[in-house]
Amino acid sequence: MSSLKRSAKVGQRTHRERSQPEARAHLGHLEKRKDYLQRAKDYNEKKEKLRKLKREALDRNPDEFHFHMVRSRIAEDGMHHELTPEPDEDTKLQKKLADVKDLKYVRHRLNIENKEDGMHHELTPEPDEDTKLQKKLADVKDLKYVRHRLNIENKKIEKLKATLHFADLGVGSNQHTIFVDTEEEAKKFDPIQYFDTPQQLIDRRYNRPRTSTLKKHSVMNALSKADVQMADRERRAQYKELLKRMQRANELRVVVEKLEVRKNIADSKKSELRPKQLCKGEPMKARVFKWTYERKK
Repeated sequence: MSSLKRSAKVGQRTHRERSQPEARAHLGHLEKRKDYLQRAKDYNEKKEKLRKLKREALDRNPDEFHFHMVRSRIAEDGMHHELTPEPDEDTKLQKKLADVKDLKYVRHRLNIENKEDGMHHELTPEPDEDTKLQKKLADVKDLKYVRHRLNIENKKIEKLKATLHFADLGVGSNQHTIFVDTEEEAKKFDPIQYFDTPQQLIDRRYNRPRTSTLKKHSVMNALSKADVQMADRERRAQYKELLKRMQRANELRVVVEKLEVRKNIADSKKSELRPKQLCKGEPMKARVFKWTYERKK
């Protein structure tokens, strides 16, 4: 039956809510029933509050006394003003340690904070273990989003690595070791003759054609120096983008690790076996906890 009702409503006319006519546009928005209900509810709440305040004023005892009357005065302007209290001679820390039993503990803490030179030194605060990005993504609810972004970055990195070869990005130069039988052969060794390549291409570690290949086939070269410079700029830009994406992926990986640790700690709050912290957190390293094995029934 419900499907028949829905099919019957297909041809019905769409009823639109009436708006304010142009002739009455200067009066503002046309009030609907929901607007009237909201306005009436607000009016009745204020009316009830005023009624209660008037009732309390009528029921007030003129001879009533409370201690706030001693700590306040009515000034010349007819307003009620608080009397400024006397300044307290003790700080919050001094109030906490006001008991004589705490004397030994305070002396112990003072000896710890005083170094061998006898001078009082400020304790250096612990370094912040979260970066700006990690603070923005500190909520456990962002875990799925961060994982999604990390997967996207990893895919883009793999795509860039596939298009680029790390020919000239290596820190150390690659070595091609040639073994010979005698020292005399080592002295007479000629790499140009051995690799059968021109002297201009001997330093290449990739795409090093032989002399015979160069004679048979024509090698496509750059049209001009400007084309070479443009290709070099594009290649450097791609390497720069790859480096930035790798750094971003590394930071997102740290964010995922920190969020997973926080999620696991939050899940273990109900358990009696609390985790024990093994290592402190760092900006690019999550804290390490050890959970006690809990046998399931």
